[in-house]
Amino acid sequence: MYKKLIYLISFVLVLGLVQASVAEGTDPNLVGWWKFDGNANDSSSQGNNGTTYGNPQWIAGYRDDALQFDGTDDYVSLPIGGVISTLSECTFATWVNWVGGADPNWQRIFDFGMTGNTGHYIYLCPKTGATSAAMRLALVTAYTSYWDEFDASTGALPTGWHHVAVTFSESDANTMTLYLDGNVVGSKTNCVNRISQLGNTNRNWLGRSVYTPDPYLNGTLDDFQIYNRVLSQPEIKKVANPEKASMPIPADGSIIGQLSVTLQWDAGVYAADVNGHEVYFGTNFTDVNTGTTPDFIVSDPCVVPGALEFDTEYFWRVDEVNLAEDPNVWRGDVWSFTVQPLTAYNPRPPDEAKYVDVNDDLVWDPGAKAKFHDVYLGTDETKVTDANRAIPLGVLVKQDHDANSYEPGTLQFSTTYYWRIDEVNATIWKGDVWSFETNPLILPPDPNLVGWWKFDDGEGTVAVDWSGNYNHATLYEPNWVTGYDGNALQFNGINDYVSLPVGEDINSLTSSTLATWVNFSGGGDWQNIFNFGTGTTNYIYLCPSTDAEVMYVGITTPETAEDAVSAPDALPSDWHHVAVTINADSNVMTLYLDAWPVGENIAATLTLSNLGVTTENWLGRSRWPNEPYFNGSMDDFRIYDYALTREEIALIMRVNPQLAWNPIPANGSTTDVVHAKRLSWSPGEMADKHDVYFGTDQTAVTDANRTNPLGILVSQNQDPNTYDPSNLEFGQTYYWRIDEVNMTEDPNIWKGKVWSFTTAADYIEIDNFNRYLTLDDLNDVWKDGYVKMDTGSHITVSTEIDSRYGHESPGPIHEGIDALQFVYDNNGFACRYVPDEWLARLLLF
Repeated sequence: MYKKLIYLISFVLVLGLVQASVAEGTDPNLVGWWKFDGNANDSSSQGNNGTTYGNPQWIAGYRDDALQFDGTDDYVSLPIGGVISTLSECTFATWVNWVGGADPNWQRIFDFGMTGNTGHYIYLCPKTGATSAAMRLALVTAYTSYWDEFDASTGALPTGWHHVAVTFSESDANTMTLYLDGNVVGSKTNCVNRISQLGNTNRNWLGRSVYTPDPYLNGTLDDFQIYNRVLSQPEIKKVANPEKASMPIPADGSIIGQLSVTLQWDAGVYAADVNGHEVYFGTNFTDVNTGTTPDFIVSDPCVVPGALEFDTEYFWRVDEVNLAEDPNVWRGDVWSFTVQPLTAYNPRPPDEAKYVDVNDDLVWDPGAKAKFHDVYLGTDETKVTDANRAIPLGVLVKQDHDANSYEPGTLQFSTTYYWRIDEVNATIWKGDVWSFETNPLILPPDPNLVGWWKFDDGEGTVAVDWSGNYNHATLYEPNWVTGYDGNALQFNGINDYVSLPVGEDINSLTSSTLATWVNFSGGGDWQNIFNFGTGTTNYIYLCPSTDAEVMYVGITTPETAEDAVSAPDALPSDWHHVAVTINADSNVMTLYLDAWPVGENIAATLTLSNLGVTTENWLGRSRWPNEPYFNGSMDDFRIYDYALTREEIALIMRVNPQLAWNPIPANGSTTDVVHAKRLSWSPGEMADKHDVYFGTDQTAVTDANRTNPLGILVSQNQDPNTYDPSNLEFGQTYYWRIDEVNMTEDPNIWKGKVWSFTTAADYIEIDNFNRYLTLDDLNDVWKDGYVKMDTGSHITVSTEIDSRYGHESPGPIHEGIDALQFVYDNNGFACRYVPDEWLARLLLF
């Protein structure tokens, strides 16, 4: 991010006078001001006095008096329909001390709308009853029936005194913004509704909802204001805290182009006329922040600190003082500005950037005295460092260039470039050498792949899109770790996430598939593996575990109820593959776990294209601010433009087609010792032979190889893709690995993944005795080697057991729809001396 260069000229003094009027209540754009100092009168020039209902109480407020609402029937009605009807640019602001009480959800700070119309109003709610449970700003009109709304990123409004403000700007991309204590906590651009569409509202209430079932406000309001313009953030901070110095000039964080400056600010309302401002100034933030001895004590809100230096950052703080007041000192914020350097700075692309487009221009901010620019560019760092006008070394590509940007033409793929800008004006100020690396050339591996983020990059803040569409992901602090295949991203569950630039692609997709490998570490419910959408009413998301402890995918738009699919259980820990498919032709949305369907919606009408051009496309983050970030790792995220079949999902699960895959028993499964006696797998594409590693020590199975087998290499260069371990124990976890071998290739061994299974501690499975139909009595068709002569039954049934139990069973069924309950009793005698073949094969371990 680069800072804006400002030049200080005389009109800032006039600007400061205009801004001062905000806090003093003399702003001509102030069209409503209810101080609640003993009454509900309007202190603006409009004279729209409010009327109280119920029995609100006048109590001590944040500033002077305030109005306390009991949450039962207290509210204020404001006769401001005529004011609302004129607004297109506006600000609403107030102090709130919210209690919440026994029924905190959907209370209102304000709600302005129409009688009998709950689809035509604007409201601010301290806490919703929705999943987010956050402060919400919403606008809906009868012209659209569309909800423009969003929730505060900080969650519900905290208790205690806090300042809240909302702004609406039709001229600025029809944007509405929410502030808490002067800080932006939510914003929405390109709103469908306009504040001007509300018209002459006749239900304009503080503390009460236009929607009758919602509870009344339980809390206190003070100093409610309406402006018919959008206040800037510094102005909102001034409204919130008029006692403090505010509106600094130079602006906080700005860059100036000269070596002298007059520091100016808006004085706090209680600052003394004489020596009312104590100013701390210097180049060390800590010294200014903790200082107790001011560098200047002045009566006017301005000071000249003396000569400055180029390329230096300065910090300053103004404490407002009035010894006749209590308190008598109002500590100021620490502000900063930087004097512009003489050399070029702030390069774009940034220094050491990766994955730069080969058609990008070079841009920089000019030095303080620059008139022209010499541009050096090449692939040899030494040449770019040493070259000059006299010895250009073939890298001086432009001399006396008059713009602070340069178009180098199409660059080479996968190339590191070095560049330098020398600033010129009678003298030459040699610049720093910067570098960047261009995109690799990626040929689309599959025309149906919309996006493919392997996460094998291993470093940096960008993850390459290997689909060939160059939608590279931006990383917000996840860590690079070893993944399911190669590298992966690890999310900390606190603030890590990834942003994908796929909004246009989402808009184009009807049928689709979203798939990834996930290692879920647990934690709070309603984490999001992915969440693509815009706002809080238009999105698709996949959740590993809800409060019902099930994996869940949902898609919703403002016009349509949510299409959803849930799995029977939450996503297990360890590495698992998850996929969501939407088939627009059949209206089916399916949720897969490890290539097996675990949930399906056969009446799903929504597709990704219904979401439009989405602006917030995240991995690891929910759009609901109170929901936790994802806790775990993610690998190989893909988007396809059609609904993959189960078999196709099984193929992409492989990631690396050369590795053994599809292990049986399934990785991480629990099975009985009988079924575990035959291991099998699907071979990698180039496999000719297989090395089998098997044992109970996970580390040994991971580390063993042909040179150092560690007693774990149980079969080398075998032909079949099966292996029969012997002497398995009950209740034991086993680890195994298959290395694929083809000595004619390079490489010739592909090390496999370590899989595991656990044998059951106290049972074996007896299944598939014989086929039977829905109307069969199970005891008549199950084969156990014994035939009851009078009925032909193959199994003896107790008189206490209904032989049709499988068809009517309330108990568990392992597979299919039928099961048979039977009683095992070993009190008797052997009817045969030689066991049947199936019995010997099944039960002799």
